[in-house]
Amino acid sequence: MPNTSWEVVNREIQRPLGFEAFSTTTNIVVGNKVVSTELANRWNQDDSFNGWFVIIRGTNNDEVVRRVTDYTGSTGTLTFAGDALGGTESGATTCEVSRLHPDDVKRAYNRARQDLFPRIAPH
Repeated sequence: MPNTSWEVVNREIQRPLGFEAFSTTTNIVVGNKVVSTELANRWNQDDSFNGWFVIIRGTNNDEVVRRVTDYTGSTGTLTFAGDALGGTESGATTCEVSRLHPDDVKRAYNRARQDLFPRIAPH
């Protein structure tokens, strides 16, 4: 049976629903912003991600989820609510923005998997 990480499955499930993966341009410092020219190049409209969730997949902030409160399209800056990040990240860091909270996606996926398994498992 293939072994696919949840991170990969999550991306594939959410891509049609509104999901973007990107790398940061600058180091992440303890605070409430991440910057990505990759986002700015694709999404230059202010407020495009307001209300979405940003997921940070760094070394010191792995799996940190925060709600986006403001997006500046010209710089690719996401400002988020909640606690400041727990540590700095040096270099490019992988991040994701999603319309849906990742816990809600995982819960729905697990429910669907439980409902479907008896129908697809060999007897």
